[in-house]
Amino acid sequence: MLSVIIPTLNSASTISLTLSSIFSNEFPRESFEVLVVDNGSSDRTVEIAEKYPVKIFYCSKKGIGPPRNFGARMAEGGIVCFTDSDCIVERDWLPKIYGFFKKMPEADGVGGPVLPYPYYQKKIQKLTGEIFVEDQGYPEKLKKVEFGSAQGIIFGSNSAYKKEALMSVGGYLEPGGSNLELAWRLASK
Repeated sequence: MLSVIIPTLNSASTISLTLSSIFSNEFPRESFEVLVVDNGSSDRTVEIAEKYPVKIFYCSKKGIGPPRNFGARMAEGGIVCFTDSDCIVERDWLPKIYGFFKKMPEADGVGGPVLPYPYYQKKIQKLTGEIFVEDQGYPEKLKKVEFGSAQGIIFGSNSAYKKEALMSVGGYLEPGGSNLELAWRLASK
């Protein structure tokens, strides 16, 4: 079983699109569950999420790491899939994740591309085109990542891990939940 985990905070304007895209996947409904982990929303996020066949949990520890870890602990599936409450996944997202782990049973995790909502695309195109990672002991080649070419980096908003592997390294660091740091720990185990 796949477990889709969606951390959320005040996402009333986007969570319906996220959930609709997940439930539009061409994947057997009995083969996945969706966990929405609310981080203290004060808008209608939870009310909107309740209209879908999801499990809703509350996580009072702030940040992106705590709700992701909480969701992973509550997940029934052996593979935990993460997306954010402002993302729209493709119709073949779940089949691709399932197929990847079937084809690559030795893999601990997989990630896919993350593209901006069309509304934000023009704003994002104004960026300088480079992302700099703080010096946290990562190899030199990971300190500067060209925008759009982050090969080898798994983004939290489009990622999946074997639950056992994720838990064996302690999950995401809290409160930050750095995807790069998590990938580093998984690769180093």
